[in-house]
Amino acid sequence: MLSKMARPLIFVISLIVCNYCFAFPVDRSFSSCNGKYSIVDAGSGSAFLVSNGNKKLIHLDHSVDGGSIDKKHSLFIVYGTPRIIDAQYPQTTIVSVFKNINDPRRISRLTVGGGVYDASFSLDGKVAVVNYRFGTLIIDIHENKSYLTDSKPLKVIKCG
Repeated sequence: MLSKMARPLIFVISLIVCNYCFAFPVDRSFSSCNGKYSIVDAGSGSAFLVSNGNKKLIHLDHSVDGGSIDKKHSLFIVYGTPRIIDAQYPQTTIVSVFKNINDPRRISRLTVGGGVYDASFSLDGKVAVVNYRFGTLIIDIHENKSYLTDSKPLKVIKCG
């Protein structure tokens, strides 16, 4: 028989082991406003674009921490931490903009200094708007240029 002191110790150890083995991963995904499309982190710097039960693997080279989908203009934006984190710049976040939801192609990849709060698209689908720690980043989709602004925010697509 186990001593009175060994029983609680075994219970605590088994609880820790169960918590470690059966811990639930953080859900890293987001969906379009109507829920028809979603981006789900697949690990190893990739993600799945899920539509009507079909999955398409997309290479990102970063995690999926958030993003936005503009179904009307066939665009989506994904931001997340790099697959390999630089010890000198651990706050780095990568922002990727894709076009053509049915056959995704990356059109822009930017590195920002961390603290991305959200990403969205303008109502006309011409620019992506990324709000992060140092201001608002505007990404011109057609010109493939970006600039930081502190002017009045654009009207953007928000689910609501």
